[in-house]
Amino acid sequence: MSSETQKTQWAAVRRLFINAVCLLLVNAILGLGLLKLHESRLQYEPWETDSILLRMPSNASYGVAILGTSHAYLFSRFKANHRIVEKALDTPVFNLAMPFGGGVLPERLYLESFFEAGNHAKTLVYFLDPFALYTPEANTGHKFVYYEPLHLDFLWKMARSGFPVRRMFTYVRSKFSVDWIFQQPEAMTAHVASLEGRTISEKRIQERLTSLYPDGMKERNLLIYQKEFLRIAELCRQEGCTLEVVIPPTLLGPEPGAERVLQWLSAIKGTWGFGLHDCCNVMREPQFFYNLDHLNTEGVRHFMGQFLQPILAGRDGA
Repeated sequence: MSSETQKTQWAAVRRLFINAVCLLLVNAILGLGLLKLHESRLQYEPWETDSILLRMPSNASYGVAILGTSHAYLFSRFKANHRIVEKALDTPVFNLAMPFGGGVLPERLYLESFFEAGNHAKTLVYFLDPFALYTPEANTGHKFVYYEPLHLDFLWKMARSGFPVRRMFTYVRSKFSVDWIFQQPEAMTAHVASLEGRTISEKRIQERLTSLYPDGMKERNLLIYQKEFLRIAELCRQEGCTLEVVIPPTLLGPEPGAERVLQWLSAIKGTWGFGLHDCCNVMREPQFFYNLDHLNTEGVRHFMGQFLQPILAGRDGA
């Protein structure tokens, strides 16, 4: 084969490659444009969706913002609960808490996005479950990749924070699915069921606690997610936002990781300037819960009026 023929073939290969890359870029741009157009039509209230980014405001001011797992997510995922919270605290509230056991790492990403959008909160209440500092499944393995819109800046945050490539691919791929394109609001109004009159066995409690720690209590994981918590505390410092850490009430009693986590938080709270409130056992009445560790609507009313409102009022009066 002559050198001239080889040059011609290589030129053809280069053209093919360039054309393929250009086609890929055009499709990607078109795809992102269509997704953005679709997203602009998705206007949800907090009780209509699990997504936080779809309802993320811009240049808004709140008296209280909330972080946490599903124990705090339910404060707004039910319409009646959200009204109760804002009435009890007498201020607008934006809830950044996550379902499915949201960990410290994704919560930090949401809080960064909240502040980067020009928003402000006077107080951030972090309902911190100890398992969120031990469980990778609640952090880099969380299900938010399925219900959040595709934002390139958020994808970049995930990449910089060490999310697995497969998880990031799922985040992108799931936006091109029938479920995403044809989603509808999923409004929830209230949760009135309760455990009143039911037997709460120690076996059920232990099974639930075990499910929250599928990887056990590895010190390596704790050290990783402690750093993420400190990044949240630093964000609050930079934004002039008071941080209050609350261990949420459940019927489970102290979690396996509670003692270690509370010792650490107690040791650093003075340096980092946040309040710490262990509410794990403040409500032991089954009528306030719809399962072992989630408040029903009446439980939310009781907790807000009897515990959270006084906590925040005490901080304001300090």
